[in-house]
Amino acid sequence: MRPLSGVEDSSELVQMYREWPGLPYGSNSVPHFNDLRERTADAFDAVTAWTFSPVGVSADGSSERVIGM
Repeated sequence: MRPLSGVEDSSELVQMYREWPGLPYGSNSVPHFNDLRERTADAFDAVTAWTFSPVGVSADGSSERVIGM
């Protein structure tokens, strides 16, 4: 595992979620992300999107499927 490239101070990173009824951490659509990026240009240096992805990790002869970003 490596630190996120290009990030000088990880304590300044924030995550933003949409809130859906009954779901406090909802996902975003591409149009919503684009709108967020445009409307927060004065508040943030940059805005990016991410997604979860299943990956395989192996060490010492054993492997495991985990969720990564």
